[in-house]
Amino acid sequence: MANGNIEHVAGITDGNVIKVSYKGGQTEIEIRPGVTVTVIEVAGRDALKPGTKITLIARKNSDGTLTPRFIRIAV
Repeated sequence: MANGNIEHVAGITDGNVIKVSYKGGQTEIEIRPGVTVTVIEVAGRDALKPGTKITLIARKNSDGTLTPRFIRIAV
């Protein structure tokens, strides 16, 4: 696995192709219809409302309390 940046998204007849560039090269990846794609972006606290489905990743502190590290909001 390599970290990369999406350079280009182009529609094709049976899916989508994303062009990903990374240190040392680039590649094209086909994303077929129906595949869930996750977009990570910063959101404010106002995005968290009662009833909103979330996934929470937290760190357990020495006193037993939890500190949120990452919150995924389902949209």
